[in-house]
Amino acid sequence: TDNAAEAEKQKRRAEANLDKALEAVDQLLTRVAEDTLLNEPHMEPLRKKLLNDAAVFCQSLVEMQGDDPDVRQRAALAERQLGRIRQITGDLEGARMAFQASLDKYAQLAKDDPRNVAMKKARAETLLHFGEVLWGQLLHIEAEQSLRDSIGLAGELEKSEVAFDLATRVGMNARNALSRQLSWLG
Repeated sequence: TDNAAEAEKQKRRAEANLDKALEAVDQLLTRVAEDTLLNEPHMEPLRKKLLNDAAVFCQSLVEMQGDDPDVRQRAALAERQLGRIRQITGDLEGARMAFQASLDKYAQLAKDDPRNVAMKKARAETLLHFGEVLWGQLLHIEAEQSLRDSIGLAGELEKSEVAFDLATRVGMNARNALSRQLSWLG
């Protein structure tokens, strides 16, 4: 029917807009974390405002409910981005809680669809950031386990040609972080 087709079209459009918004938040986080100008002391108020605006947006996405796997995966991604914001702003406890919530969502998604490559990649990246935060909280054993889990998941993905480049990057980042941390412990 025409109504059902129109409703489906609007749903696809809304999902595409949501994906674009999540991508924009990801780009914002990357720029705020890496832009040397934004890290200058006189830019701190602007940096905090940008991150706070992104946090408010991510929090609204985290609260999305539903049984649809795409909605649940977007909520897990928003939770991870909220964790990154908290990590960048130095709120390690808030970051830890957001990353843990994201990982819990990804664990449920993995049970429902264990072959979902995009979800596995996102989970590996979340484990990497979670490990960094745990390290910052001096939870070295937990940090090491999180980084090893990230490396293991990236290794699984490297076997899949579809995700090889992504998995190699995540795995390399996790291995580098683990190596730095283990060398620091001596």
